[in-house]
Amino acid sequence: MSRLLPQNVEEDNDVQMTDSPIPEGRQTRQARAPTRKNTIIVSKPVPTHLEAIQMLALGYDVKLRDGRFMRVEHIHEQDRKIEGRILILQDHRRLFVPYAKHELVRLGDVDGSGAMQAVEAVVAVEDIVRYCTIIFTNQPYQYMHARVRTSEKWTTIKTLHLRGLAGLNDSDPTWVDDVIVQGIQRIPSKTHDTELRLRWRGEGHTQLGGNHTAVRGKQVRREYTFAEPFCGAGGPSLGAAEAGLRLMHAFDCDEEAMNTYRHEFQVGRPFLKAVTMDVADYIHMARNSPDYIVDVVHMSPPCQPFSGANANLNPEEDERNVETFRTVGILLKVHKPRFATLEESFGLGSRNNLLHFRELVGFFTNHGFSVQWNMFNLARFGVPQNRKRLIFVAAAPGERLPNLPTVTHGDEPGLRPWVNIGDAINNIPTSATDHDIHHIHLRRPRRNPAGRITPVSMTDRSNTVMTDGNSDRVHHPDNRIYTIRELAALQTYPHDFEFFGTWGQKCTQIGNDVPPRFAEILYRDLITQIKAFDQEEMNGMNTTNQ
Repeated sequence: MSRLLPQNVEEDNDVQMTDSPIPEGRQTRQARAPTRKNTIIVSKPVPTHLEAIQMLALGYDVKLRDGRFMRVEHIHEQDRKIEGRILILQDHRRLFVPYAKHELVRLGDVDGSGAMQAVEAVVAVEDIVRYCTIIFTNQPYQYMHARVRTSEKWTTIKTLHLRGLAGLNDSDPTWVDDVIVQGIQRIPSKTHDTELRLRWRGEGHTQLGGNHTAVRGKQVRREYTFAEPFCGAGGPSLGAAEAGLRLMHAFDCDEEAMNTYRHEFQVGRPFLKAVTMDVADYIHMARNSPDYIVDVVHMSPPCQPFSGANANLNPEEDERNVETFRTVGILLKVHKPRFATLEESFGLGSRNNLLHFRELVGFFTNHGFSVQWNMFNLARFGVPQNRKRLIFVAAAPGERLPNLPTVTHGDEPGLRPWVNIGDAINNIPTSATDHDIHHIHLRRPRRNPAGRITPVSMTDRSNTVMTDGNSDRVHHPDNRIYTIRELAALQTYPHDFEFFGTWGQKCTQIGNDVPPRFAEILYRDLITQIKAFDQEEMNGMNTTNQ
């Protein structure tokens, strides 16, 4: 026999429950606005005698013997079992999120579309060790501490409370050790999205449909705005512009990369501020200016310390790159985006870089963002090279979390065929800049003798294009290294995209960048979802006002 959870208990965000010893009857629960302090009694262990199951009530929160937590939603009296949503402490080693004492996340299953559904489990009543208080809330962490009375003294601790949903990519994720976490999603809140958006972005920046009003003749329309810190040559900006985003801000400390960026993007965009600047100076300049608030921000912070190809033996340079990486959270605060994307080397997801991965997720969650991520081979999006990258999509407070993009190319039915080397470079005009194939014969692969180069075919996909032109791994089928123009084509730049600097500097700009073709797919998909979210919210407002 089982008893179902009443409908009014299903969504109980910002509800506080009084912790207590074993009750003799059903516990009463009162919904109210969270207060700065609330008094609770330290709970007592649950006895395992026969009557324990009769003392439980639907909606109770319990701690289990294995360290997990559960909100009881079904009681199977005949089998002496309980069923409910599973939560775990945020300090669990497999969560990839920053440590937070007494904070919980709820486990969820990620389906093919990226949607998350809460995970439920069935356990024996003997596995309950204690009742506890779980507060489902999106309130800032500092507002949710409690005064707790023990038999000896009063003390201040953080209450157990749920801040998000951890998405798992397993079909039956009943325990986090068996799965891989792919995201942290903000739980629904009773606070209206408009209010959450206002708290994050400030007055004058809560408009739906885009942060900029464009007037062309008699037509007035809103446009979504875009910023790209660490922009390099601007692959993401190129994709964003093609997807219809309005480019507003970009910076990089590489002078030649910024020469490339300004040459390609500032023509016809007098409003675009593209500056050569160190990240610390940029933050100092933009930190308190509302002019830098945008709808979407993309970041590809330095990845060399996390890359498996990092041969740099300069620990000081690696440390500088790590410190730059740690400015991601500050840049979110500078630009206050509604949505953010981030690209990093797949090496960041390795065991050796787990602490840095936790840091990165924390840059988002500490500001109240929902965030999800996945490892993609960008060849699955029409890039003619095998290029594995970690891709993050995040949503600010008050926003719904968009799905990650779905692959477009591959062998599966319904997908486009793979794009190969020949598809990318065979149509390059002979007059294109940086495409002197006769001069390129003077350069030989540096690590392998000419006769030992691994043969490649025009029908193959290239290895990953890297910052040094990696001629021993990425080379023309004629056993010569690629021209700059061919390397750019393998990264899906247009054939007329012009790079500035020396041969090595151009290779660095190309190898460091996000392929524009992938960026365009990413942002077209993202903007489609954002427009749908905004339209749905505006329709709801119109209905309410009628």
